[in-house]
Amino acid sequence: MYVWFEPVTYRHDYSGRPSVQGWGTLCTPGGESYDLRVGGELERHMGSSTDGKHMSIYLHRRPWYYSFVGKYDERPQLEFHGVWHNPDLVLDDRGSLDRAFNSDGTLHSGAGAARRPGEPGVQLTLHEGSKSEFESACREIEGH
Repeated sequence: MYVWFEPVTYRHDYSGRPSVQGWGTLCTPGGESYDLRVGGELERHMGSSTDGKHMSIYLHRRPWYYSFVGKYDERPQLEFHGVWHNPDLVLDDRGSLDRAFNSDGTLHSGAGAARRPGEPGVQLTLHEGSKSEFESACREIEGH
């Protein structure tokens, strides 16, 4: 998973928490790739450092044509919650990957997607890297 995000300077449903928005890409072992919209919130009263601070990140598919159509497929929809251990962000998916994907890595479809019980959360650590490093890692995963 590759994500980039930046602070949001405005917010329609302002919660008093610092917010971020951006884009991401998720690649699967089967060679599928999903471009995702990223949003997130940090804890209130952040101060000048993120170290030790909690953050939640939400990702969902948002195609470029979303504003032209009434309904579109937002799958996969993922969420991660965790803590900054600078410079890394250590997260747990709280079962969202299990709800979004089948055991073979294909996207789960059907009305039951939201009702599937999630397995215990998957741990994920995000650390700084380039888009080309991500693309290289995806090619390596697809090759296995």
